[in-house]
Amino acid sequence: MKHNSLYIIFMMTTLLMVAVGCQPETDLIPRESEVKEGNIVLSLSDIEVFTTDAVTRSEYDANNPDNYTFTLSGKTKEGEDVANLPVTFKSGVASVPAGDYTLTATTRTDLANGIPGVPTYTKTTESSFTIETGQNTPVTLNMGSPTNSKVTLAQDDTFSAKYESVQVTLTKDNRSIDLGTVSGCYAAAYFPAGSVRYTITASAISGSHVTDINGTTGSITLTAGHHTVLTLTANSVSGEIITIIDGEHNGEFDTKEYRPLN
Repeated sequence: MKHNSLYIIFMMTTLLMVAVGCQPETDLIPRESEVKEGNIVLSLSDIEVFTTDAVTRSEYDANNPDNYTFTLSGKTKEGEDVANLPVTFKSGVASVPAGDYTLTATTRTDLANGIPGVPTYTKTTESSFTIETGQNTPVTLNMGSPTNSKVTLAQDDTFSAKYESVQVTLTKDNRSIDLGTVSGCYAAAYFPAGSVRYTITASAISGSHVTDINGTTGSITLTAGHHTVLTLTANSVSGEIITIIDGEHNGEFDTKEYRPLN
């Protein structure tokens, strides 16, 4: 009877050891998340548009995250430094390693340098934010005003009475854009702040007693966040084009016009 009891205990112990040995090794180790991540829930706000001939959503959706590139800088929870890490948002949400960061948004280069281009923005969060593992963290970027300038063409009555098929070519670095009333010209263009060269051509209207304008040149200075209007004026008698010069400008983020001297 004693031997039978020992045999039963031996067999039960053996079966238990076999059962434990057949379990997957991972089941015996406490599981931890391989990547400790949380989510950034993004909001783009306070985007200023041009106050004259305002940029419409159909022209450019400045609030669409798809129109920006995003980078993350800071430190992960494990102490790893992060500098300009590319971040991709899907439906306004991006998963990133848990940590403390700042986020920078910049208008995509292909949009900014396209023809005629778009209003461009760049902004970094005013303070750092913390991403906790498995949690959603709302982040707001107040984008402010554009970093480039909108340029359009206008002409007064003295000019339009004498010339037609007007074209103004704007050139900065290796980029040229045509504004005007001929086929292929754009109604507006966007250039970075700074000096831009212009070339004016126009055809004389029959009976106006003037000759064609075949390439009057000059330069203007663009200011970031401004809508710059190039107004063409001609001498009421001779029809000679009056040089475009800097006009007065009052107030941030408003129309900047170039008018002739009186």
